[in-house]
Amino acid sequence: AYSSAIPSKLFEYLACGRPVVLSLPEGAARTFVSKFEGVYLCAPRSSMQLRKTLFELKSNKDDSLDFVPINREKIENTYLREDNLSSLVRVVKSITEESLKCR
Repeated sequence: AYSSAIPSKLFEYLACGRPVVLSLPEGAARTFVSKFEGVYLCAPRSSMQLRKTLFELKSNKDDSLDFVPINREKIENTYLREDNLSSLVRVVKSITEESLKCR
């Protein structure tokens, strides 16, 4: 399912602005989340890798668990459905108006 689609919950996780630990197979969803900060990817069905990642995050004394505002900004500026819908409406309206002029 994640090889060719991006579930909407991934947008929500990233927009929270917190680090995200995910277990995703190769594909569209994994490629998408890899473009964001504070994303920790584990191999699917690898409990050892997940445990290791969580342990490293807990043990890490740096800012690995800090707020990641850049992700929220990227989601708001690029992926909000309302903005995409408005753009789509403008394109359809433009095409419709052009086709009416050609008649």
